[in-house]
Amino acid sequence: MVRCILRYHYAVCERHFKDGEELYRITFYNESTGETLSAPLKTPRLKENAVPSIFLGCPTYFSSSTSSIRESP
Repeated sequence: MVRCILRYHYAVCERHFKDGEELYRITFYNESTGETLSAPLKTPRLKENAVPSIFLGCPTYFSSSTSSIRESP
């Protein structure tokens, strides 16, 4: 198995991920004031356990129909 570490300058295509696996806003809760702050992200991010599972133009067995959660190394 080949392991790849993504660096900050790499990009991935959102078409390979299911809806809800990418983040377009960041939210922060300030405990001292009880406020919830939210702001749009300049560049969308992937959720921690996001796994590419949609591969257009490939045989259907390459695309996962179930939600798969990535295991920690």
